[in-house]
Amino acid sequence: MEQEIAYTLIGVLSAAVFILSYALVQSRKNKKASEAQSRAMDEKLLQAQLQAAHYAKLMDGFAQRILDKNNIIIELEKKIKPPDEGLNAPGGPAEKKREKLLAMKLLSEEDWAQFKSIFYEVHPGYLQNIKKDFPGLTRAELLLVLLMKLKLGTRDIASKLGISPTSVHKTRYRLKKKLNLTDEDDDLEKYVYHYEKIMYMYEHALSGYLTTNKEGYITEINNTELNWLGYRREEAVGKLTGRNIYSEDSIKTFEYYFPLCRQGKVKSLIGNDMILKRKDGTSFPIIASCIAIFNADGSFKETRACHFKKS
Repeated sequence: MEQEIAYTLIGVLSAAVFILSYALVQSRKNKKASEAQSRAMDEKLLQAQLQAAHYAKLMDGFAQRILDKNNIIIELEKKIKPPDEGLNAPGGPAEKKREKLLAMKLLSEEDWAQFKSIFYEVHPGYLQNIKKDFPGLTRAELLLVLLMKLKLGTRDIASKLGISPTSVHKTRYRLKKKLNLTDEDDDLEKYVYHYEKIMYMYEHALSGYLTTNKEGYITEINNTELNWLGYRREEAVGKLTGRNIYSEDSIKTFEYYFPLCRQGKVKSLIGNDMILKRKDGTSFPIIASCIAIFNADGSFKETRACHFKKS
């Protein structure tokens, strides 16, 4: 009996030793794996920091070249004297200097291409999406967007581009209108900086969103609404009106209220039960709300609608 107990104790102790040894080995392996993972993360972080510093240096160099050009322009302007009979003669020194001054672009095609290339690396896809969503932006407006994305203020932008703060403010005003930021509370800087997040939330919202112009044609529509209706964007924008996407009964509601919105007699509609019609002819119920947007002169600009799909 005592011998059996002894064997049992030996077996238990052996098992315990084995378990402890195994646990120790596994612990060492996990520690090594954790250390390796930590080193890999540290290396990635270091690479990211080095890359960020590299691009920051490139951007600073680009900005400095622009400032150098500005200084050259200023010096040329100082050297150009008021025109007189001798200096203003064809081919005279003043005319040549003026030609040189006019030929010198503040931001040349080469500068613009290099700037975009660097910007693509820092913010991949940003410029392409802005140009796709707002094709009417001029190069000056696009440049302002990119500089604002880099968190530069009005004075810094004016300094880097060699223009007055007033010129920057005028471009900001035009840009704000083109981005449909009509409210006084709309923050242009925040919109530009968080554009990717804003557009992602807009495109993939739980609700469908669409904008129609004064003729009733869809000018903007999010992915949610497109997926519900079964249309591609190119099939909807500029081609469909409310008459194409609502059921017969809902078309009557649309045709009654849309002219009133356009005339300014109705500014908004909240929580209307309507039926949306898919491309394949099937339909589903929604709760629709919309608001009318007007220009500064009081004329009608567009309606913005929100559709909530009823389960």
